[in-house]
Amino acid sequence: MDNEEQEKPFDTVSIVFLLIIAAASDISDLFTALIFPVPVLGQIVYFANSFLISPIIWIIIQGWFIMKVGLTGRKGLISGVSNLLGGLGNIANLPGSETIMTGIAIIAANHGGVVSAVAGVKGGPAAALAKQPRIAA
Repeated sequence: MDNEEQEKPFDTVSIVFLLIIAAASDISDLFTALIFPVPVLGQIVYFANSFLISPIIWIIIQGWFIMKVGLTGRKGLISGVSNLLGGLGNIANLPGSETIMTGIAIIAANHGGVVSAVAGVKGGPAAALAKQPRIAA
């Protein structure tokens, strides 16, 4: 095993803190969805959450991942894409999207074997297709 696979960028405290931030964002999305039918107030809360709170939370979580994992390599790519999807779900006020995608990104960053399996590097159909000879055009 490589040193990179043994080293986990997120310890327990970081994981708990990130999941609390993501859950707080999802709770604000749920509150926004419940208050949206109230005339005027619901629309003000919706726009404040969509264009102020959600992007700030996304920037905090994305910045944390960039500092811990970086933008390069399989771990960086998979955690970056899952955070992007979680942020888009958060801006669209989909309750639960930020917490679920942050959890997926943490698992991808901490466990290189999962990332390799998803990328099809260590086996599976994607690895078998990658080993086949390519036809030159």
